[in-house]
Amino acid sequence: MKYEKGNFITVPNKSELKKLDAHSQVLFMWLCSFTDEKGQCYPSVNRLAECCGLSRKTIIDRVKILIDRGFLTKIPRFADNAQQSNLYQIHLLPSANDTPPSVGEEKKVVHGIHPPSEPTSHRTKITELKPNNQKANLQKFKETIKGMFKN
Repeated sequence: MKYEKGNFITVPNKSELKKLDAHSQVLFMWLCSFTDEKGQCYPSVNRLAECCGLSRKTIIDRVKILIDRGFLTKIPRFADNAQQSNLYQIHLLPSANDTPPSVGEEKKVVHGIHPPSEPTSHRTKITELKPNNQKANLQKFKETIKGMFKN
């Protein structure tokens, strides 16, 4: 067996992921395999079904579970008034092991980490998300993205 670059992925949220059913876990891991450095990807439902070995209906149902649990946000994409594959934004969830009690049920999305300008400083853009409120989370995400590109 030969290890090749690109054959391994980083899967965030493992402590929370293990609380989900196997189909949701597999789907999340495949979504992570498609993500770019911003945690975004846009595979089609057919592609996800093929990779996961699941039906289209199961993929659609499990995407809803992942959204409801705060693992990701789904953003519909259109071109020339035609639906394209959705854009999925992976979120970093606080785990019970590494989250201070003050964070509670809030979710955090790391949008970008900038290299330090001084050895002891850094800038990280973090957005607090409310559990089970996809519409508000999506709006907050869009506002954050706009703010990131103003600099």
